[in-house]
Amino acid sequence: MENLDIQNTPLGKGQYFEQETKKTALVLHHTAGGGVLGDLAQWFNANPTRVATHYGLTRLGELEQLFPDKYWASAINAKGANGKQILELEKQTLQIELYSWGSLTHNASTSTWHNWTAWKQQTNGNFSFVPASKNEVANVCILSSAFRNAVGYEAYTPAQIEMLAKWIKYKMQEHGIARAGLLAGNVTAKDFELNADALACKGGVWAHTNFRKDKSDLSPQPALLEMLNSI
Repeated sequence: MENLDIQNTPLGKGQYFEQETKKTALVLHHTAGGGVLGDLAQWFNANPTRVATHYGLTRLGELEQLFPDKYWASAINAKGANGKQILELEKQTLQIELYSWGSLTHNASTSTWHNWTAWKQQTNGNFSFVPASKNEVANVCILSSAFRNAVGYEAYTPAQIEMLAKWIKYKMQEHGIARAGLLAGNVTAKDFELNADALACKGGVWAHTNFRKDKSDLSPQPALLEMLNSI
C-alpha cells in the first residue's frame, strides 16, 4: 500500500476530544473557502466548540492532518428524531475536508461565476448579489442538473481527486472500512442525497450530504463519481 505524503497542521489543545474511538466510516466534506495549507487549522483553532475534521486537502493536492485518527470532533452535526446531535456519528467517522468554495452564483451579464462572499447583507436584513473580481471563481463544474439548489460548483481539482482516492484506499485498509455507501458500486448523483444507512451509523464511505439536507458537500461532480466508481 502506497504511503501517504501528509503534512501536519495541528489543532490547538482542546480543539477535539481526546477519546479513542473505532472508526467505521469515512466522511467527505468541502470547506466553502480556504486557500493554502494551514488555512483549515487556523479556521478551526479560532472556534472553541471542537468542530473540526481530521484531514484537509488543498486544491494543489496537499494532504494535511489536523489531529490523530483515534480521536474525534464534531463535523457532521446531524440530529436524531429527538432533535439532539447524533454523537456516535462523530465518534465513529474519519473526516476529510477538500478546500473548495462549493456552490456558486452565475452572473448572466458577464457570464462569470462567483462564490458566496458575493452575497452582502443589507441594513434591512435582506441579501443582495454584489459580484466582484475578488469573489469570481474560474475553475467551475456545471452539473447536468441542479444539486441542492445549485448547478455551478467550484470544480474539485485533478490533484484533489487523485489524492482523495489514495486517502480513501489507505484509510479503508488501515481502519477496516467496509465497501459501502458511495463505494457500493455504480454511484450516481442520487447517491449523494440523504441516506438512512448513513444516519444509522452504518460503515462505508459517505458525503456530508448523506447526513443533512442543508449541506452540499461533496457535490456529485463527474470526476468525483468516476474516481469513486474506480475504487
